[in-house]
Amino acid sequence: MKRMLPVILLGLMGASVTGCGFGATSSVKSSLPSVDTSAETKQDTDEAEAPSIARDTPAADEYEQLGDTYVRQGNWTLALLQYNHALKSAPRHARVRHKKYLLFLANGLHADAVTGFRALVLEQPHDSHAWEGLGRSLLQAGQEAKAEEALRRAVQENARLWRAHALLGVLYDLRQEHGLAVAAYRTALELKPDRLELRNNLGRAYYLMGDYRKAIEEFESAKKRGYSEATIHNNLGLALAKTGAYRDALAAFRLGGTEPQAFNNLGIVYLEAGQAANAVVCFQKAIEANPKFDQRANEQLTVAQSVLRQERTRRTLRPEQGANVCS
Repeated sequence: MKRMLPVILLGLMGASVTGCGFGATSSVKSSLPSVDTSAETKQDTDEAEAPSIARDTPAADEYEQLGDTYVRQGNWTLALLQYNHALKSAPRHARVRHKKYLLFLANGLHADAVTGFRALVLEQPHDSHAWEGLGRSLLQAGQEAKAEEALRRAVQENARLWRAHALLGVLYDLRQEHGLAVAAYRTALELKPDRLELRNNLGRAYYLMGDYRKAIEEFESAKKRGYSEATIHNNLGLALAKTGAYRDALAAFRLGGTEPQAFNNLGIVYLEAGQAANAVVCFQKAIEANPKFDQRANEQLTVAQSVLRQERTRRTLRPEQGANVCS
């Protein structure tokens, strides 16, 4: 089965915790640095770092600015049209090409993005942003080894490219090289401390290493700094549950979604911990909170009840650890 990048993965209910299906192993969600196209290229970099541009191309610049406006409005089709107009006036305008290829990437056209960025790095082998774009495209195309080469070249050309370091972190997490991921995210955070999704990703790497205390520290730190996405609450809930703090986990899940989603998520945590009886109670609570709740809660309940019956049949039912916080 093709692996997906940890960008917008869903599993547990609520758009912030990822898993592999009903009753399967859940995992915290990471945030891939956003594919922002023009805003990303112009606003997040210094002028000295920006991709080189063709000079004396006023028509191209006007089209580029109009394309940027459409990007901010979320109209990528018209944005792409304007960038194409700009490139008719200035075919070698590197910055516009960079934005165009990022639009390809944002629309899932990974092969086209790879082709475009490859052409850019061949023409401008010292353009760090082009190498970063190529690495990003290759990573999302599933070509991890080549992506690592491109991203390493990007930071070799410009060690201050925080996004390239962050992308290396994502890549290392995919390879389960979580120690390297921690180092990459830390470097990215040193360069861009205001990007709180990086702190979430750092917490995720610690979680995957089994260092739940450090994961909690990073998730809490992101929250204190103003990161209020559902992602951080649900990730925190999962980490807390790993330490046995189920009541605190439920509170975090409640902040990350609706009441039935919170009960459902805690039910999955209990089920994975081998506490099927507690899981059943939580799934029932989820359904009681909203009888029309997504059918997944009913499916999870069926799984938990089946596990519970099997355990009782084998007389190996594990004693529940503490009070069921769903009760």
